[in-house]
Amino acid sequence: MTDIDIEQILNEFEAKGEFQEIVNYCTALIDSGVANNLIYGARGNALRELGIPDDAILDITKAIQFCSDHAFNFAIRGNCYSKIDKIPLAIADYTKAIELDNKYLFALTERGLCYLQMNEFQKAIEDYDIVIKADGEADDYFCRGICYSNIDEHILAIDDYTKAIEIAEDENVDYFEYRSSSYHKLKIQDKALQDFERCIALLSNASIFIKKIKAFNDIDGGDHTPDNHNNASAGIKNTHDLYLALEGKGFIINPHNVIGFPFENSSGLYIIEFDNNEFYIGQTKEIRKRYKAHLNNYKNIKNFFFLSLVASELLLQSHESQLIAWFEQNLLRIKNLKQIKFENIFCRDYQKKWISNLEFNYVAGIKYFDPETRSKYSAKFQLLQQKGYFQSLCSILSQYIKEGIPNYLGSEFNYWSVSCLPVDTFRENIISRVNICSVPVLSAYIGSDDTVKVMLLVSILPFIDAVNSKFKCDVLFANVPSLSFDLSERFEIAEGDLIALFIDADDFEAAINNSIILKAIRLLNLRMMNKVGAEEKHTRNRIHCLDLSDYIFEKIGIPFCVNLK
Repeated sequence: MTDIDIEQILNEFEAKGEFQEIVNYCTALIDSGVANNLIYGARGNALRELGIPDDAILDITKAIQFCSDHAFNFAIRGNCYSKIDKIPLAIADYTKAIELDNKYLFALTERGLCYLQMNEFQKAIEDYDIVIKADGEADDYFCRGICYSNIDEHILAIDDYTKAIEIAEDENVDYFEYRSSSYHKLKIQDKALQDFERCIALLSNASIFIKKIKAFNDIDGGDHTPDNHNNASAGIKNTHDLYLALEGKGFIINPHNVIGFPFENSSGLYIIEFDNNEFYIGQTKEIRKRYKAHLNNYKNIKNFFFLSLVASELLLQSHESQLIAWFEQNLLRIKNLKQIKFENIFCRDYQKKWISNLEFNYVAGIKYFDPETRSKYSAKFQLLQQKGYFQSLCSILSQYIKEGIPNYLGSEFNYWSVSCLPVDTFRENIISRVNICSVPVLSAYIGSDDTVKVMLLVSILPFIDAVNSKFKCDVLFANVPSLSFDLSERFEIAEGDLIALFIDADDFEAAINNSIILKAIRLLNLRMMNKVGAEEKHTRNRIHCLDLSDYIFEKIGIPFCVNLK
């Protein structure tokens, strides 16, 4: 069989999109001793199409060893390198392909995209210039527009975004979003607003998307425990009340020498009280071993409680969950990472009211306190206090937490945290973050003009609801002139309902007082807080600056606090 015959068979498979058949056919030829540039190249390209870039690279490299003047092989190997984020290697291969064929538009387009990823915007522009002159598509104009935006050539960027919009077969949200941003940078606010509204309108036309995110934000859905906050806050006033309640449930308090204690049954529920008013609830089949392990892990155990129960592991877990809920409902601090539920400290009725009435909040609980956590970030807080922007930052954080966090007192640390001068691999200029369920819902950073800027991650739903009311959107941009947005932020846990807002510090008070923005903040934050404790892979960390938190609470003022004494 000649190479022409083999190529014809491969072309027939490719025309049908049967890439696995190409792999099988080429593998059979190689196993029979037939191997050359054509066969390894075809199998490599098929593996690329099947999403197996590492194996594809091996085959294409062998094809190049057989024949090093085939531009196609260098281009598709470059494409494989780009898929596994080896961008310099991808650029080298695309460059070699272009040297072999200076009109190879695929290689020029892909190299331009790589240069864009490497922030080498001028080089990317040069590649896109050639591609656009030859046969430019909408995405080529769009990518060149992004390059112009990044070098502050916003008029040229707008021209390219406009051309992309004109020639695209379907309206693309990204094109309008980026053009809106460039109009905003040039302070052409009426056109920025028009493009912003067009973005939201395009999303609102996607009925499946809207139905989906409305379901995500439906706090009426699902079973939940009865609302009992009125009883809970009145139940436990001090440790005496707590100990009496636990004795009433059958718990032994501080059994003498637990390890040697002659329990008739050593399985059951236990509670550890720590010296910072935190509690850990657990269940075990062997209390002596579990207690010994906790003594080794914790040095600040204050009291220990045990309830002997003869039950299956499943029933013990059920009792454990009920006890955790009881502690939370009584506004006691829980150290457990799992099984906590936000509705235990902010019931569903309060949640619905918090969304519908933007002046409402229910604030109760115990201020978080832990010397070990405090010591980790005290030095950073002292450094932060010396910054000229410290008061401006604290004003932003206090307004945000007061208005945007439900029951910000009782939910501190377990459900939200605030960082101080965090180490960030993507943004070196971050000065503080508010995190909920691993999502940085607020990021404060220093902009290029050395002033404080804020990025908020919020729900897109209120913007969709308001898009048909020109008055609301006009007021939004008029009252918050620095407002810009980004739809490209992605957090899997947010399930698609996400828009990033960028605001200058001077405009933050106006932003937090805007009903559209505040409702958008509340919707996302509430949904994220309801996910805490049920994560499939637990991601909550303990990056919480207590000194900064205390300072914020002093600015807010705490209307109600339970202190166990």
